[in-house]
Amino acid sequence: MCIRLSAPIELQNLLPYDFKYRIYDKNTRKDWTNFLRKGGVSPVHVVNLSHLLLLSVDLQDTPFKTGEFAIVNSPNRDYSREQSIVVKDAHEMSLRLKLHYL
Repeated sequence: MCIRLSAPIELQNLLPYDFKYRIYDKNTRKDWTNFLRKGGVSPVHVVNLSHLLLLSVDLQDTPFKTGEFAIVNSPNRDYSREQSIVVKDAHEMSLRLKLHYL
C-alpha cells in the first residue's frame, strides 16, 4: 500500500529573480507568504481549492514594486483565473508576468 500526499498548489519560479509571494484566501481572509528562489519550487499545503485564492509577487533586487493580486483559483464561474500578474517600477512602467497552470 502506498499513500501519496501532494500540495493543492505548487509554485515554481521560472524567473531569473528570487521573489516573495503572498497567497490570500478571500473566503477565510487569511494570507500566507513565502520566499522562492529562482528555479525553486514551493508546495502550498494550507490552501483550500474550494475558496477564491489570489496571488501577489514581490520581485527581489529589481526596480519593480509588489504586483497587484491575480486570481489563481476560483470555484465561482463569475471569476476566472488570470493569465498574468502585472508589476510596475517607480516610473509606472509595467512588466507583465505570465502565469502557467498545469
